[in-house]
Amino acid sequence: MHITYYDGSNDIPYCREPTEYITVSYCDISDHRPPRQYYDMHTTERKNGRTDYYILFVISGSITVSVDGNDYKAEKGDLVIYYPNIPQKIVKRKSDNPANYWIHFNGYAIPEMLSQCGLAKSGVYTVGKTDVISDIFKQMILAQRLARNKIHINSLFMRFLSEIASSEETMMPEDPLSISQAERIVQGIIQMEWEYQKPRRISEYAKLCGMSPGRFSVVFKEATGKTPQRFIEDIRISKAREMLINTSLSMSCVAENVGFRDPLYFSRVFRRSVGMSPTEYRKNKLYFEKGDM
Repeated sequence: MHITYYDGSNDIPYCREPTEYITVSYCDISDHRPPRQYYDMHTTERKNGRTDYYILFVISGSITVSVDGNDYKAEKGDLVIYYPNIPQKIVKRKSDNPANYWIHFNGYAIPEMLSQCGLAKSGVYTVGKTDVISDIFKQMILAQRLARNKIHINSLFMRFLSEIASSEETMMPEDPLSISQAERIVQGIIQMEWEYQKPRRISEYAKLCGMSPGRFSVVFKEATGKTPQRFIEDIRISKAREMLINTSLSMSCVAENVGFRDPLYFSRVFRRSVGMSPTEYRKNKLYFEKGDM
């Protein structure tokens, strides 16, 4: 049995610029491995593409896709991306044992983000990291099912892009020197913003960006004006300020929640950054609500 699905709902030229920085419309898993399917071949065709971006990540078997009139076989660990208004044709055959995650997303920041990740145009890219990326997709799908807020889902999507950006396979040009060091630092910044609560070594971020710890620290400061450690501390202090104003958590709980294991050290760093202790900051809540934040 063959099924062909023609999606004509989006056969309208893309003419409206997205108004949000980044937004995930929907994500899910498509599992056509036996015995889950009841047909020999399933074809999805969108002759004018969609009005948003679409990514398909293969986790089992292979899927045949058409991009710019050329057919490709995407296999386990491959990522397929379609930009808005690019014709799409996706063929899944029972004999190929296919399964994949997929996601629709948009936003005015997306083109630059995709470029930083090495996904500057529609096509098929080898990524690998199947287990890691599958875990992120599971978290996004769960967050979506539980109707979590957009910030939570979008942050998971940013983590997904971070994994793509840090892939050591074909996502990066063969000559790493062709990428400016400032662009490589972006990978570390994204990771820092995602996992600011975790006690990571600077050497781990340096490895992510393909640099020695010493070189990473120098280039990072040139790009951001801050040392890596200070950059992470500033993220933590910013989150702490929000928690001090919007929650009634104790100082030790706030410190732990933003990644400081020692409340006294948290207080010292907070005072150095803000000019007063966390307790004083909370007492002056009304003052800060008027404009400091």
